Amino acid sequence: MNPILSEIDLKNTGVIDFIFVLGKPPGWEQKPDIILDNRLKLAFELFKLNPNSKIVCSGGKSYANKEMFDGSEAMVMRDYLEKNGVNPKNILVEEKSISGINQLILIKKDFVLKYKPEAIALVSDEFHMPAIAGIFDAINGDACITYYFGNKINISGKYRELIQNYFDERIKNQSELISLYKRGDHESFEKHEVGYRELMIIRISRGESRLQMIDPQIVLEFIKTGVDPTLVA
Repeated sequence: MNPILSEIDLKNTGVIDFIFVLGKPPGWEQKPDIILDNRLKLAFELFKLNPNSKIVCSGGKSYANKEMFDGSEAMVMRDYLEKNGVNPKNILVEEKSISGINQLILIKKDFVLKYKPEAIALVSDEFHMPAIAGIFDAINGDACITYYFGNKINISGKYRELIQNYFDERIKNQSELISLYKRGDHESFEKHEVGYRELMIIRISRGESRLQMIDPQIVLEFIKTGVDPTLVA
């Protein structure tokens, strides 16, 4: 897996065919918040170095926050890029995804396998990207070269510590998931993601937090039986 790059590393790549900007729920007035704004700016700078590439705005509506805003994350990003001078011909949208892993699976199925690019870039932020890079490498395997960009976020103190702790726990959880399946076997990861999503919806309906991660082994048991094993006496 390639190392995670930042804004200062934009020129340290070969030619890139697709630049995927990973979305997040927009801020007030359905516009990019400061984190998403920075992702889009980084993608735009990368695009200027690769003018023959396509920027793919990737993000639908999360199953957990689908009532928070109208439209999709991808359309919010597309509108932003067009208003900032990117030719619409160079922008594609992926707005079917409803979770992070589902998003990465669709990137492989709908773009990597379909168009067979030599190299792509994923763009997010410094907290999000380490988790994304590990799971996408497992899903994508050696299907293409992937560059990972995570722009810096200017926050500090307790808030930064809380965010970092959350993503550290997420990476640990995903490491267990990655160990269950063969690298590049996106179909198995897709089946697991569907099971995870179904189990998460059940737990949210019981009043549990969507931020509470589920052990991958519990998801496997749920896929086999259709029952949350934590509720079995």
